[in-house]
Amino acid sequence: MSMPLFFVSPEQAQQDVLCLTGEDARHIAGSLRMQPGERLTLSDGAGLMLHCEVEAAEKTAVTVRVCGREPCTSESSCAVTLFQCLPKGDKMDGIVQKSVELGAVRIVPVLSSRCISRPDGAALEKKRRRWQQIAAEDVHPPRPKGFQHNPPVAHVHKHLEHRLLNPILLNGEQ
Repeated sequence: MSMPLFFVSPEQAQQDVLCLTGEDARHIAGSLRMQPGERLTLSDGAGLMLHCEVEAAEKTAVTVRVCGREPCTSESSCAVTLFQCLPKGDKMDGIVQKSVELGAVRIVPVLSSRCISRPDGAALEKKRRRWQQIAAEDVHPPRPKGFQHNPPVAHVHKHLEHRLLNPILLNGEQ
C-alpha cells in the first residue's frame, strides 16, 4: 500500500511540526483512520516532499512531525498544456478535474468559431472561478510544479497562428 499524500503551502513545508486542518484532517483521521505513529507524505507543490509521522489525529486537526525532506522525483519533465474548447453545460468541470489528475500544468479554455457555449464576461468569470476551485480541490494526485489554476480564456486563431509561425520541434527535428 502506498503512503498517503497531502499538500501544504511552501511556508508550512519549512516547519518541523505541522497542524493539518479542514478536509485533509477529516480525511486523515476519519476516512484513513490514521493513528499516532503512522506515516504519510506531504508535498509543497513546488518540488519538495516531506515524510511525516502522525503525532495526534482528531477529526478537526492532525498534528504531524517531519521526519525527512527530499526533492520530488516523481514529477514529469514534460510540461503539458491543455487547450480545451468550451463544451456545453458543466462538462468543463470534469475536464479540469481529470486534466489536473493526469498532470496538466496549464489548462487554457478556448473559444473557437464552432463553440456552442459563449458565456458573456460575468458568466465567464464565474465559470473561471469555479474551474479554479475544482483544480484547487483536487489535491490527491501530485500537482506539477508551476500549475496554473486560472488562465485567461484564449481565442483559438491567436494560438494557432503563433504555433504555425513557431512550430514545436521534437527531438531536434527540422
